[in-house]
Amino acid sequence: MLKKKSAIALITCHGWIGFSTSVINTAKYWAMMGYSVDIYISNVNKNIPLPKFKEKNIFIVYSNKARHKLFFLDDLVFYLFYFKKKYKYVIGFDARGLVRAFFASILESSKLIYHSLEFYEPKKGVFFQAILKKYEIFCAKYSIKIFTQDELRINHLIKDLNLPREKFDIVYNSPIGAIIKDKAHYFHDMFAIDYDIKLVLVTGSLVKEHCIKEIIESVKTWNDNFVLVLHGIIPDTAFETEIRNMISELPNRIYLSTKLLNANEKDIIFNSVDIGFVGFLPVNENIKYSAGSAGKLFDFMQHGVPIIAFDTPGMKEIVIDNKIGLVFDDWGGISIYLDEIFENINSFSENCYKTFYKYEFLRQYEKVVNKILNIK
Repeated sequence: MLKKKSAIALITCHGWIGFSTSVINTAKYWAMMGYSVDIYISNVNKNIPLPKFKEKNIFIVYSNKARHKLFFLDDLVFYLFYFKKKYKYVIGFDARGLVRAFFASILESSKLIYHSLEFYEPKKGVFFQAILKKYEIFCAKYSIKIFTQDELRINHLIKDLNLPREKFDIVYNSPIGAIIKDKAHYFHDMFAIDYDIKLVLVTGSLVKEHCIKEIIESVKTWNDNFVLVLHGIIPDTAFETEIRNMISELPNRIYLSTKLLNANEKDIIFNSVDIGFVGFLPVNENIKYSAGSAGKLFDFMQHGVPIIAFDTPGMKEIVIDNKIGLVFDDWGGISIYLDEIFENINSFSENCYKTFYKYEFLRQYEKVVNKILNIK
């Protein structure tokens, strides 16, 4: 057990902390190891509930004053107003969190860790985004380790940040805990769906890049014993209107749930479905290599829910190689894949349970922390 007086700072600048499995589980891990953990947040999405921690040594620090448009002034404000403690490690999440963590760690002589959840890909011609990219590259060099979610994402960051492979370690975006075999009928009861009907779930951020329109359109070809459930947040109001119109054309075949649950309640979502869908449209490098960063993949595994996935880099290695579902590249044939999964659902489900332990958060995070503790 580590000294109780030791402290860890997790610095975030994104508004979806309530959905951010990696942030939540990182806090829980360090707290279990005896550290006092402060999670700094400067941007809160009112539609996403903040995590509720049972651990008494995890604290959320609201740094709302540090939101100046000139982000380098943000970081000075952040340090002067909020950063009042000596930390052993300061972990910055994503590029913006890294820059803030860098300044705070340098001024307090703490060790810096960069946890990359999403690649920072600035738009051409946007000055401050270009500057932030340069800051990310500069600050990353001073981190003792960089975490990202799989080998493909490491390969991208090696080139993007111009750093050696030994600087990186894999931390999958997976849950903590054991397999869960409980079953429920949350969506069947919510929408009065017959219990004999099989549910295919799409969950998380319901955005164009997650193949939402494509999966909705494909329902026209599905057998009648399957229906689609969409559960999550739709950040784009115009897109919400578009998909609601599409759903209205297929009554009793597609159901939309936007009632969000906090991280401690989400198990019921996965307990209540038969097959999970995961898909990404490779519109940029971050989304192209999203297989290893897709938290829902590992949630489905933990609950023994077979997966049907759209084929992007890394997806076959997780889904096909582990025999936890099927991967397709032709939307016209998805109905055949759904039938095949259902015909072999027990086998796929057992493989999900077996595979989950390979990715479970605490097991993998402990390995990378053991490396960190040996860095002077």
